[in-house]
Amino acid sequence: MDKYLEYILRVDPRTKKEDITEIREINDWDLLLSFKDGTKVIYDRFTGYHRNVFYDSVHELTDEQEKQEFARRLRTMMKRKYISQEQLAELVGISRIMINKYMNGKALPSILIVRKIAKVLDCSMDDLFYRNY
Repeated sequence: MDKYLEYILRVDPRTKKEDITEIREINDWDLLLSFKDGTKVIYDRFTGYHRNVFYDSVHELTDEQEKQEFARRLRTMMKRKYISQEQLAELVGISRIMINKYMNGKALPSILIVRKIAKVLDCSMDDLFYRNY
């Protein structure tokens, strides 16, 4: 826990050490913080961005929320790999318009396209979807 505490306190000075109950690595870039009041926050060490976890389970997500979560994860993974919409579209073999729809939460790709996207972005397919935390 202490390994990341200095980073977290620097990124969000409002966070108090005594309020944190757990710090856990989710993947190479993301940290999950659990607080005494039950809230959970994901910190992205690549972008410095953090956001609250609003859902306890993937089963609670509506179709619209699932599209938005996929869009957020896709944008994040693309930033981490410095890949543009145009580049991703070309490497996956689909139109830039479809990539744009995925990035804006207007559509979800088929499992075959998700697999291709994950391969291009050098991540797992799970990295592109919301998980239970």
